[in-house]
Amino acid sequence: MEAIQPSFMNCWSDYVVSSEEVELVIPSNVCNDEEITQLDLSPYREVRTLSIGDNSFSSASSIVITGLPNVEIITVGSGCGLRSSLELKGSFCCMS
Repeated sequence: MEAIQPSFMNCWSDYVVSSEEVELVIPSNVCNDEEITQLDLSPYREVRTLSIGDNSFSSASSIVITGLPNVEIITVGSGCGLRSSLELKGSFCCMS
């Protein structure tokens, strides 16, 4: 019997995203509602590449990227979380 992998709905996707994804691409101009104050990607422990588009998470007070032990590349677009701070926890080999 094959194990069912957890999946999650997010403000940045119109479809359910599997926790087994190795590449997360968060498009530009998403997740800007006032009630979205944090970005938690910890369910996606297999992610190797994370890309956040421009002008997203504008109401976030903080963006914490943690719990991604396999991440190799993180790209954050301009204007993301204009009122926020970005905190990276862990060791990352490449950032841009």
